[in-house]
Amino acid sequence: VNAFLKMDDPFPISVTPGVEEAQIADIRAFNDFPFIVRPYQTEAVHFDEGRYPNGQLHLNMTTEKLSGLSNNQPVMLDNYQVTFREPEYSFTVLKETMTSTEAEMRFLQLPDTLPERVVELAHEITANAESVYDKARAVESYFRRNAFKYETEDVPVPEVGQDYVDQFLFETKYGYCDNFSTSMVVLLRSVGIQARWVKGFASGEQVAIDEGLRTFEITNNDAHSWVEAYIDGI
Repeated sequence: VNAFLKMDDPFPISVTPGVEEAQIADIRAFNDFPFIVRPYQTEAVHFDEGRYPNGQLHLNMTTEKLSGLSNNQPVMLDNYQVTFREPEYSFTVLKETMTSTEAEMRFLQLPDTLPERVVELAHEITANAESVYDKARAVESYFRRNAFKYETEDVPVPEVGQDYVDQFLFETKYGYCDNFSTSMVVLLRSVGIQARWVKGFASGEQVAIDEGLRTFEITNNDAHSWVEAYIDGI
């Protein structure tokens, strides 16, 4: 479940590297984050071993959450470099792949108490789509076509025993990124597409550029959640 890596060790994570040239991001954290911020697809992390003696990286293989250790104790890394490549996919291959079976079955898990009408809605939304990609796109566009509203204020909280996704899909139809992304994961899993919920940050605002080096400022306002869907072989 856990992996311990040394500085610059290659990463055993699940998003396949793209073919683009490797890039380096210099991360400077102004808040004490108990985790390391990293982009898709991280290949290695570099930090100052003088400041962090016996430095290691702890990777939770279940959540793929990454954190720093120094002398076997958790540490807040406030300045580090991340080597990454942007994943790249063939649109043609995406459109041709019909199955989502090769990954881990836990990405199909659903609660036993999930109302049947959620599953029925998932099949209705994807009825005319064939490929995994097209089914995922159908679910994504469902929210846009059916008057769902993005709202961060006064979002209803389910009552005791009320299903979070069912409430959003059938009762309120408004909420923020967590409502939309969680609902999409559940709808995808309901039609046999392996999916998972992801929490992180959007790319923030570019605040400077110097000889090609771009600086972005990322704040808590950029916190976001989104969806990953698994397509066999891709």
